[in-house]
Amino acid sequence: MTFNPSIPQSTDDISQTQGEILTNFTQLNTIFGNEHVEFNDGTTANRGKHKAIRLIEQASDPSTAADEMALYTKAVSGVTELFTRGEGSGSIWQITGLTPSSATAGSRTILTPFGIRFNFGSVTVSSAGTAITFHTPFASDVFFVLSNQRGGNAEAISVDLITTSGFTATSKTSSLPAYYFAMGI
Repeated sequence: MTFNPSIPQSTDDISQTQGEILTNFTQLNTIFGNEHVEFNDGTTANRGKHKAIRLIEQASDPSTAADEMALYTKAVSGVTELFTRGEGSGSIWQITGLTPSSATAGSRTILTPFGIRFNFGSVTVSSAGTAITFHTPFASDVFFVLSNQRGGNAEAISVDLITTSGFTATSKTSSLPAYYFAMGI
């Protein structure tokens, strides 16, 4: 049984095509029910609601009109990820695949939807000052950078010379293992 969009024709006698029409209604309910609660579900309030949404990967970002948004998927490094695009073919935001990435030992980055980036990690800080490079540079602004001693007595570590690509951290005494956390866009 498959859905037949050519039924009924204007020349068809309804008594002759009734079975085909009933098959079409059954198929519509079955096809709709793949991702929605079926039309004939026993719980009336659930009818038509989504059970799942599957989106076909797009080759490029879709355009949007002045009063609409798009939710779609496209490939990022061979992996299908979820995106949204603002009205009027506006900003594009990646929603999935924003898990921490690693590079140098102890360094991580998380990019959130809508562009907020977190860089964090563990380093060794010296009393002469240690230049720390972010795993992924910030595009334009660094809101703040925090650093503290890892374990031990939680000795204060000063942070200065903050740029979009890194900062300098200095301990009061000898070399210390430390954590850092930075937020920006």
